[in-house]
Amino acid sequence: MKTIKLYDLDSMLSEFECTVLSCEQCDRNYKIVLDKTAFFPEGGGQTCDTGAIGNTNVIDVQEIDGEIYHFTDKPLNVGQTYTAHLNFEQRFDKMQNHSGEHIVSGIISNKFGYQNVGFHLSDSVVTCDFDGTLTRADLDEIELLANKVVWSNVKLNTYYPDAEQLKNISYRSKLEFESNLRLVEIEGVDTCACCAPHVKTTGQIGAIKLLQHEKNKSGVRIYLKCGMRAIADYQNKYNNVAEISALLCAKQDETAQGVNALLQEKEKLKYEITGLKRQIIDFKLQTCETTDGNIYIIDKDLSTDDMRYFANNMVTRCNVFGVFCAKENGFSYICASGQTNMREFGKSLNAALNGKGGGSDKMIQGSVICDKEQIEKFFSGKY
Repeated sequence: MKTIKLYDLDSMLSEFECTVLSCEQCDRNYKIVLDKTAFFPEGGGQTCDTGAIGNTNVIDVQEIDGEIYHFTDKPLNVGQTYTAHLNFEQRFDKMQNHSGEHIVSGIISNKFGYQNVGFHLSDSVVTCDFDGTLTRADLDEIELLANKVVWSNVKLNTYYPDAEQLKNISYRSKLEFESNLRLVEIEGVDTCACCAPHVKTTGQIGAIKLLQHEKNKSGVRIYLKCGMRAIADYQNKYNNVAEISALLCAKQDETAQGVNALLQEKEKLKYEITGLKRQIIDFKLQTCETTDGNIYIIDKDLSTDDMRYFANNMVTRCNVFGVFCAKENGFSYICASGQTNMREFGKSLNAALNGKGGGSDKMIQGSVICDKEQIEKFFSGKY
């Protein structure tokens, strides 16, 4: 006897009576078959429902070889009837997002001719993959059209068509069906093969928001949120904008301009700081003597460009010049010479100072894990 799928009959059913047909232990859980169920098993890109049967928690639901198994944390008595209930807030959230995805996919199919080739609905994210490219402007238009469908509050019909009916139905599907084809029809918008429960009318979706999009193979992947997820996303972003607005002392609808002005000021200060650093380096260069030996300096807060500038200007004043900049667990370095092969020098330096790096015959760069005394010892030739 196959389990009766109550979620097919009424997607809004959250509590029901059921009788246990079998109960088997598997690993640390129990695998239970019921005579009927409102728990949707994982499938069609959607995760399963959770809830409880009596006082036993349903932690997973899977359909395997046509049989629906409820995985629970405790056993149930075979033949006994229990009251079961879903975590309906979780179920309704999924229905809002899945039904919203059908609207979006239907609009994209009708308007652009692209097909949904991938769909994933978890407890936190919804992604849809399409076999064509879309721009941000396209997504904005699709989002508006999708929400107009929500506002029109049209019905969603779910049914199993017979062979004769199918001759006159055009529908979307990723798979070929020989039997048990279930269609979800959104009046005037979309008809799609789908096994999952959906809202009764589009108005129950509340809102549809298309978020970021990215290239996916030869097409596009869209991230979206519907219903309460869309509201929560808006609230989170509103709070962030409000905080940024307060920090910038700018109106909320002018935060982008405020951030842009702040970035420009940062670049200006960065340029000024770079100039001051170069002046300091030039002053230090004036104090460096010319020698036939090796010279090193240890500094802080130097960028790689600063270190390279220092090395390029010292390379004619000594045999090997090394500049080391303190960082966590050691130092970064750049060493240069116009006389010594720096590849060979680098091998010795890295071996002595627990370093890694490389470069050309003229200049090397990398990092070492050591202290100042070890650097001094290496450059004084005591290694």
